[in-house]
Amino acid sequence: IFKHATQFFLHNTPNFTRVIPAIDYINEYLSTAVTNISIVAPIRTAVGFKKVLLNKYYDKTDHSELYHIAMGTFVLQFLILC
Repeated sequence: IFKHATQFFLHNTPNFTRVIPAIDYINEYLSTAVTNISIVAPIRTAVGFKKVLLNKYYDKTDHSELYHIAMGTFVLQFLILC
């Protein structure tokens, strides 16, 4: 999954509207892999660690002004604060 994501962003110009759906897709894939009992336990554990790391990056997007602008919440927050 990470190889595909890397290739996707190398061949296209990454922008914010593509990053969030990519993170969502990777997160869904990792969530499925963590609970898949046909995958050996050490691999599931490693996938779990990668999921935690991915969530840290995802959390950073939640605190980004660009994210709020893209989602339309920045203007709403600005109007509430003024």
